[in-house]
Amino acid sequence: MAHPDLERQLLKRVDRGYAWDCMQRLVDLGPHKIAGTEREHAAADWIEAEMQRLGLEEVRQEPFPVTVRDLAAGANVELPDQGVVFSGLPMAGSWPTPEEGIEAEVVFVGDGLAEEYGPERDARGKIVLYRHRWPDTGSEEGIPRAGPALEARARGAAAVLTYDELGPQDAVRVHIFRLGAHDYEVRIPIVSLAARDARQLRALLEQGPVRARVRSRIDQREGASRNVVGLLRGEREPDEYVLVASHYDTWYAGAADSLSGIGAVLGIARAFKRSGIRPERTLVFVAHGAQEQGMPQWLDWLIGASAFINLEHPDWVGRTFAMLNIDVVTSDPRSAYVECAPELLDCIRHVAVDVEGGRTPYSQVPAGLMSYVDAGAYLLAGVPSANVTFWPEDYWRYYHTQYDTIALVSQQALDWTMRLWGLAALRLSEVQGLHLRLDAALDHAARAAVAAAVETAESRGPSGPALEAGEALRVAATDAEVVQELMRHLSQRGGNLAERALREARRTKLWCLARLSRETRLIGGPSGTHVYEALTLYSREAAHLRRAAFQLERGINAADVLGRTCAILGSGRHLSPEAHATQLRLIADGGTWAPSMQRYVDVYPEWSALRAGASPATVLPRLRPKLAAAQAEAEAAAARAERVAEQCSERLRTTAERLAAALR
Repeated sequence: MAHPDLERQLLKRVDRGYAWDCMQRLVDLGPHKIAGTEREHAAADWIEAEMQRLGLEEVRQEPFPVTVRDLAAGANVELPDQGVVFSGLPMAGSWPTPEEGIEAEVVFVGDGLAEEYGPERDARGKIVLYRHRWPDTGSEEGIPRAGPALEARARGAAAVLTYDELGPQDAVRVHIFRLGAHDYEVRIPIVSLAARDARQLRALLEQGPVRARVRSRIDQREGASRNVVGLLRGEREPDEYVLVASHYDTWYAGAADSLSGIGAVLGIARAFKRSGIRPERTLVFVAHGAQEQGMPQWLDWLIGASAFINLEHPDWVGRTFAMLNIDVVTSDPRSAYVECAPELLDCIRHVAVDVEGGRTPYSQVPAGLMSYVDAGAYLLAGVPSANVTFWPEDYWRYYHTQYDTIALVSQQALDWTMRLWGLAALRLSEVQGLHLRLDAALDHAARAAVAAAVETAESRGPSGPALEAGEALRVAATDAEVVQELMRHLSQRGGNLAERALREARRTKLWCLARLSRETRLIGGPSGTHVYEALTLYSREAAHLRRAAFQLERGINAADVLGRTCAILGSGRHLSPEAHATQLRLIADGGTWAPSMQRYVDVYPEWSALRAGASPATVLPRLRPKLAAAQAEAEAAAARAERVAEQCSERLRTTAERLAAALR
């Protein structure tokens, strides 16, 4: 642990007023700091100048290419016959209208689901209006965010209007609609309206047909965004890193999301400088651009974070001990939660207890959903990562609307965030590397493998590959514990031999963590956007198909079982065959920063046939090859996990031998 006097010195220099002022100054630069725009560049310039003023080292902007899609010009919906004009906003990821707009009849289709269309709701050549339904994560409770737009396009709609009733009645919410790469796979204008305007339009529709002219203006061009970087060079290991980061691109003012985070990052940097503390390894303060959007691809976010670690600094993988991210600061710490890779979990818990004086106020989410924040790009690149965010239930009302102002942000929350990540950064900057728990990460993966084996066995399938992977991971976790204990003893020794051995041990831990992240995790699931253990996900998919085949062999309708697969949960239950196929094609071919995406087994034809009353005997032969494909994916994921575990064990044992030799 860092010397208590140094920790007290750092925490004493935390200034919530300074962080608030930084947030305010960035808000004052104007709304919609969208990737590659002049407003985003102005924010980058201000952050760079402030980092220089603070005295950080090697301050710079690192540009990276983006597709600029400036929505600030807005959108409107004119009703010529009624003399009414509604103001709206183009939806991120959608397509602009021609300058003269698109004029057509409007049709309301409820939540936009396939079952809500019919002969009386023909959408061809029309402007479709639908109500956005929450949640929209593609889970059991929700439907994919872009699903209704894909449905409208599949039915020949000319344009789409959407709104939600969650926020204030005049709130216009912008979402990132994942509509694909290749010069936009789905070329359809989508405009977000305020609930009060949509209700007025619906009232007019109840009186009779309504024609509208939609104009959606998107200034689109190729350009560049920038990551802004400032360093505090380490005294003992300057080429090892701990990152503290947030993003500065915004929708609307973006005070909470996430200029509050930028204020906290700068506040942590200022506290280090004013305390006079020189960290042992280098602290890197990063303001990411293009977090909200930046490229026309399925994962159209985290573009700046991905560019930083995958393009600009790929050599930092294996030398970066932690990426500590901040995304959305709102109210007091009771509404905070931390998403954390298992290897950082103990360290962050202890820091939080010390910051709070003996209690942990936040909710803990071990390595699960980080794909929506910049930490996700680092996690999948192989960097130990954690994210803190504040998401009180009420924040959903204001998220990505004009109500994301500084009124949402509390100075108490800024103070707590800076203390949490400032103290964590100080401890993680210590060169011993004892805070980083490789054994915890391997144990987490082992438990996931065992869970996959249990599910496989329960579905009457072969559980051997998953069990073998789990056992190999358990062995590797034990090897990591041995290295951790040897490091503990060696850290108490002095001398060059001990320093060299400890450096090798640290690099070994990072080497193993990088392979574990890159080869055993992927983006997928029902939403196609979350981080999963590949073995768990693929084993679950195969198990569902085996259960379905078992039922079909006995003449039982297995539609419910097939409905639990990711492809059906994510879209099949609510989309037509055409819209569903488009979504799966976008995921497979849409381009992404993620090193691996789930390969979906599409059982839509079999599922829909059974729902329509098809005989199980006729569906079974069509399902068997898909079961074989799912089983092959699960076995391949198990083989990758076992191979990684064996590689880790081999390297850990060699490292342990050298540590033991250094102790003698």
